[in-house]
Order: sequence, then C-alpha cells, then structure tokens
Amino acid sequence: AERLRMACVIIEKHLLDWNALNAAGEKAPIKADNLKRLPAPLFDKILDIVLGYAGSEEEKADVGNS
Repeated sequence: AERLRMACVIIEKHLLDWNALNAAGEKAPIKADNLKRLPAPLFDKILDIVLGYAGSEEEKADVGNS
C-alpha cells in the first residue's frame, strides 16, 4: 500500500495533463484516487516513464528516425 501511495505522489507531481474523463464526461483531476483506477499495466508504464526507466512513444520514434 505504501509503494502505491508513493507512486501516486510521484505521478501527481510530474504528470501535467491527461485525457482521462470522469463518469460525467469531465476531465478527471490527476489525483491518487483516479490514478488507482488505471489498469495496472498502464499505471506501471506511466510510472516507468516518469522515473526515466522507459522512454515515451515519441522518444522511441525519434530513435528510429535517427
């Protein structure tokens, strides 16, 4: 539980924007409650990118173009 809480804090501090919507169709805030609702593979991928363990899709595309 502590690992998940700390991961949410890290993502909240670094993620600037996203397209997640709440049940009313409004943009959901980037908060722990919403982050915990993400499928585990997506949550882990976002955390890996924030921590620098994985490049974004754009960075991978740039490497392929060089």
